[in-house]
Amino acid sequence: GSLEDPLPLPYVAGSSSRDEYRADVRLVDEDATDEILGWNAYNERDITGMRYVLVEMTVTGLDPYGVSATFPTYDLALATPDGAVYPNAFVVGDDDTTLLRDAGMIDEGEKATGLVAYLVPEDATDLLLTDYANYYAF
Repeated sequence: GSLEDPLPLPYVAGSSSRDEYRADVRLVDEDATDEILGWNAYNERDITGMRYVLVEMTVTGLDPYGVSATFPTYDLALATPDGAVYPNAFVVGDDDTTLLRDAGMIDEGEKATGLVAYLVPEDATDLLLTDYANYYAF
């Protein structure tokens, strides 16, 4: 998929020998800044001109050897129509928050659901998901 004609979700990650995981992704909050800053004091750093975006990923393991839940958080980024790409932001959750990276290994056929945060410019619009080669529409 291109910036002009993005692919529909879900996203399927594959290696040269097999598919690794499937990610169903939905945009949860286009401005989750106040929420994320309230999760943990570590998240309260200077982000002037930026805002946090939260997406929820449900990842299904497709690899018989399992897949780490951190892979989709690093594989998938947010992009804007101008081609700018924003990788996941490391944030610390609170006791009520399930971050995808904390799900550990996902066995073949198993699912894990969690949140992934991204830090984008305040004026970013029309967000897309990207794996740095293809673009996907929410």
